[in-house]
Amino acid sequence: MTKIPDAFNDVGIVPKGFRVLVLPMETETKTEGGLILVEETVKKEKAANIRGQVIALGSDCYADKRSAYCEEGDFVLFAKYAGLLYTGADGQEYRVINDEDIVAVLNPQLVAEGKV
Repeated sequence: MTKIPDAFNDVGIVPKGFRVLVLPMETETKTEGGLILVEETVKKEKAANIRGQVIALGSDCYADKRSAYCEEGDFVLFAKYAGLLYTGADGQEYRVINDEDIVAVLNPQLVAEGKV
């Protein structure tokens, strides 16, 4: 019988080892001119998304580094097409990436203002 971990998050995805669970930021569904993008184009944009919010860190994240690059709640930039896309229990699409795929932490105030 499979042992169920004691601490599942609301998403139902717990990253293991050096993995980070990221909620990618929303992608545009229409152009600046007001044209609505077709579903296939939106899906491609989601796959190429490089910004998101850290939801959870695996137990071994940054164990081989002097300090962690990020922590839960941070807005981050990550490598294009990194990791696996998976739909959580809440219906949102998440990305599970390696800790080394995170390349920068974004200023949360600038994220809220839509400047980064």
